[in-house]
Amino acid sequence: MADNKAVSQITYISGDGDWPLFMPLYTGKGALLGWMKFLVPPDLTNNLVSWMRPTIAASKLYPAGFTNEVTAIGSPYVPPSGSRTLNWTNGVLILTGGDFASPITNSVTLTPLNNIRNTSPNTLSVTLNQTNGTFSGTFHLGGTSSASPSYSLYGAVLQNQNIALGFALGTNAAAEVRLQAAP
Repeated sequence: MADNKAVSQITYISGDGDWPLFMPLYTGKGALLGWMKFLVPPDLTNNLVSWMRPTIAASKLYPAGFTNEVTAIGSPYVPPSGSRTLNWTNGVLILTGGDFASPITNSVTLTPLNNIRNTSPNTLSVTLNQTNGTFSGTFHLGGTSSASPSYSLYGAVLQNQNIALGFALGTNAAAEVRLQAAP
């Protein structure tokens, strides 16, 4: 999750594709809940999820807590076999929110071997895990000096949407990370 909290759930999906999502979080003082709907082709789209995080004064991220209703999306992941994980070559990695007053866009290329190459002045390193469809990396705003802020990036590939989405951990909040074809 975008506060660096790992979650998992084992449950049943109904014959109609309904998944009752409920995860108690933060020692039972918060929760993630909603009805997820799998569509055909198998996608998760436009599912509203409530995420409640209590005040945790000692926490670096979101110490005041929050209650948010967010849209959850997802798609199946099929490891590539001799092709790109995403169907584009020239792309952008966009960071929005969190520590960033305005969106930051880095130009990238996706090689035939699924390597992400940064083509912008900001220092960016992103690795796609072709086995499970996740990505991770680091971003340095304005260069690599010790004075430039550094952010850890995490997320997942959504092949049916032809994008990867995730988050970057900031000083006290998380930014959205979007990896997509160049406009």
